[in-house]
Amino acid sequence: MDYVPWITPGVTPFHVHDFADFTYEQAVEFTAELVRRIPERREQLEILVRSTPGYSSWVADYSTASLEPLGAWAKDHLPIRPPTPDDKPTGWISPECPVPREMIRLPAPAFIVTDLGWSVLTDIGIHLSELLRRSDPCWTWTTCRDAGKSYMATDHHAPSVSWRGRKKGGWFCPFCTGQNGVRRILDGSKPTSNLRSFLEHWISKAPDLRERFGSTPVSPPGTRKPRRRKS
Repeated sequence: MDYVPWITPGVTPFHVHDFADFTYEQAVEFTAELVRRIPERREQLEILVRSTPGYSSWVADYSTASLEPLGAWAKDHLPIRPPTPDDKPTGWISPECPVPREMIRLPAPAFIVTDLGWSVLTDIGIHLSELLRRSDPCWTWTTCRDAGKSYMATDHHAPSVSWRGRKKGGWFCPFCTGQNGVRRILDGSKPTSNLRSFLEHWISKAPDLRERFGSTPVSPPGTRKPRRRKS
């Protein structure tokens, strides 16, 4: 059985910056679609990894132990290519930045993720996000809302796992945080064990978040009962 991609540049959002142009309603709809696709994407990631010699027994079982071999697989097999002179540097710049974009020098890319690579990269980000969500009942999927000048505004309207459904602060986005955990392995700045240590760091945030924002679990998206209007 061959791997079937979902995320495709030019067809679906593939980078966290793509969500800024969504309306909130479109963003919520996309988050709901992602949540529906989690079992499918887990299965497809497992198919792809297990088709590689040396990884036939790998299981996407939502354990942190599964992340170390996944990091090693990504280092050697995630679809990337060397940059060419035609590849332009990329990076997020706030729309409210007073300096014209063309005057800002962005670093040259160390590698280019292929179209297929973006789907795989996102599948790993979704796997990390769902593993975090399962670590504590207070983590839940939501749609980020944080337009503004801060660097966190990169996640505006993106699907995210957040503490008690918070739409600002304390979220893990598969298209940003999750992808970056893999990219640091690909560029050599982190070892292949980074996926596990990266996620365990996020899991360890629970006590502080519980103290700051409470510990009452929230209902998953689409299951909350509408509030009764006061008569």
